[in-house]
Amino acid sequence: MKKLFLSAIITFCALSTVAQQLNTTKKGILKVNFLTPGIEYEMPLGEKTSLNFNFGTTFGFSAGTGRKTEWGVIPLLNSQYRYYYNFEKRLRKNKRIDYNSGNFLSITSILYSDIFLSNSVSLDYTGVIGPTWGLQRTSQSGFNFTLNMGAGMWFGNGSGTDFGPIIGLRLGWLLKK
Repeated sequence: MKKLFLSAIITFCALSTVAQQLNTTKKGILKVNFLTPGIEYEMPLGEKTSLNFNFGTTFGFSAGTGRKTEWGVIPLLNSQYRYYYNFEKRLRKNKRIDYNSGNFLSITSILYSDIFLSNSVSLDYTGVIGPTWGLQRTSQSGFNFTLNMGAGMWFGNGSGTDFGPIIGLRLGWLLKK
C-alpha cells in the first residue's frame, strides 16, 4: 500500500510539473525583429495554441516572363494561428519549451504593400494566405529565431490569384517575457 501511495504521489507531482511546463502560452510575448525590422506579439489562446502578429518589413523580389524584375524592402502585416505540436517530446528530451520554443503548424496570412525600391512608389497591395510549418527557438538570454514555410494562395490589387511559396525567417529579441 505504501508503494502504491508513493507511486501515486510521484506520478501526481510529475504530471503537475509537466502541466505547468506545458502552460507556456499564458502570457503574451513581445519581440523586436532585427533581420527584417519589425515588432511582433504572440498572444496565447490555449495550452498549445497562439495568435502571432507581426508588423514589419521584408525583402521582396518579383520577376517573371514579360514583366520587369523588381526588388526592395516592403512593409507587411503578418498574422498566424499557431498550433505547437511537440512540447511533450521536447520535455522528454530535456529541451526548452519556454517562450514557445517548439515546432508549430499554422495558418498564415500576410498583407504586403507593393512599394519596391527599384520601381516607382505604388499604392497596390499583395496578400497571401495558406498553411505553413515552422519552428521557433528562444534562448534564456531572450534571443529568438523563427522559421516558417509553406504554400499559399497569392492575390493582389490589379492582378489575379496565384499559388506559390510562403517563407519567413526572423531573428529578434524578446522585449516582454
